[in-house]
Amino acid sequence: MRADRAALSRMRVKTVDELERRLDEASRYLSIDQLALSPQCGFASGIAGNLLTEDEQWRKLDVMLETARHVWGEPGGRVSP
Repeated sequence: MRADRAALSRMRVKTVDELERRLDEASRYLSIDQLALSPQCGFASGIAGNLLTEDEQWRKLDVMLETARHVWGEPGGRVSP
């Protein structure tokens, strides 16, 4: 099964800046405390498999964690620089 070009572009790992911009856009409608990050694409198990490699999946989680630290601070209330 071949993935189309649009699906592949959605599967690439986003940057911290891209995720922060998306959260900023969403925060116009909801409080930032009501928002969350979720690794929607690239982690599904299915017949066709995942379009992201294992390294890309780990990088995606790292980017999400870094973004969360920038936006919401460290667990326990400490804000990272």
